[in-house]
Parts: sequence; C-alpha cells; structure tokens
Amino acid sequence: LALKVKTTSGHIFLVQGIFGRESCGMNNCGFLILGADYKILLSKVTQMYKLQQTTHHGLPDILTSMHGSAFESGLSYWRFQGTRYVRIACADGEYGDTDGTIYKNPHISPHPCGTGW
Repeated sequence: LALKVKTTSGHIFLVQGIFGRESCGMNNCGFLILGADYKILLSKVTQMYKLQQTTHHGLPDILTSMHGSAFESGLSYWRFQGTRYVRIACADGEYGDTDGTIYKNPHISPHPCGTGW
C-alpha cells in the first residue's frame, strides 16, 4: 500500500507492506518513507503509523506502533533531521490486562530507546 503525502517541501511517499493478501492489520509489516526522489528516509517494521501536526525540515513527525501482544505495543516517535528520520522518543503502550479488561485510557510508559520490548 502506498500513499503520496503533500508536505511544505514537496511530497513524500508512505509505503507499507502487506501480510499475505491483507493489509498489516494486527501484524507488523515493512514500512518505508520515501522522498520525492524515491530516496529512503525511513525503513522499519511497524504495525501502524500516524503523521503528526509538527514538522521539522518541512516533513511531518511520525509516530509508529509495533504490535507486541493483544494488549501491548512499542511506540516510537520519529523526526526528520534533514536527510533521514531519526527516532527521538520511545514508550511501551498497554491497552488492557491479561484478564481481558480494556483500559479507558492507554497506559504509556516512556523509556530510553532500545530498552523496551
């Protein structure tokens, strides 16, 4: 799946792989951000992404989520640094407990990048 996004500095392409015949859904899939010249600005595996309102060097910040279990995910916040996206913040998100209780508000636990699951 590919999406062309207009930015203040031109456009970028958001490309997310598919799992079998379906979009990623509850699975982690390859994810790329390409510049207008098709240069890779970010390459990672993720379940979901969300463009943020904030921008740096003309491109939007991006929040990605990596599926860990039915009630947990790893979150990464990415910022464009002029030539590529750099991860600047990380957290674990819990959306419920093992008894099946869904939290009204997710429990977000920030941590240094590289130390979460």
